[in-house]
Amino acid sequence: LADAPDLESHIEPLMERSAATYITVAETIRLRYAYVLARRGESAKAAAQVAQAEKVARDRIAAGNQGPGLKIELAAAAVLRKDRQAALDWLERAVEGGYREYAQIELDPILAELRSEPRYRQAIDRMRRDVDAQRARAGERGLLDVTNLFEPTR
Repeated sequence: LADAPDLESHIEPLMERSAATYITVAETIRLRYAYVLARRGESAKAAAQVAQAEKVARDRIAAGNQGPGLKIELAAAAVLRKDRQAALDWLERAVEGGYREYAQIELDPILAELRSEPRYRQAIDRMRRDVDAQRARAGERGLLDVTNLFEPTR
């Protein structure tokens, strides 16, 4: 995809419709586009997209949106700006705010830059422990037993 000559014609309409969509990836399409631009060597265009993504996320936070996905967006933006400490700060804030999609983070090509950092590993480990604890509590309450969903009602 990064080498597609018509990449922009596919990505730009998605960026306009998805200012804060975190469905299958941790970041918005705008930030992923910035990542691709940077990999293609288009650093000025990438920087402009990163700045816009940061502005949108910061504006939403300022307006009261405390969703942890916005903090992941800002962590990834900081990585693309080569500010590892800010990226780790935002990652920790996302975890504090309830972000638990550790598998998504571990596969994320932007946040991969942080994998060697102890703070990154601590954040991932905390997410895993929290999810494991949530799963255990749900199991104790019978919430994971789906067999009755498949039995006919009487």
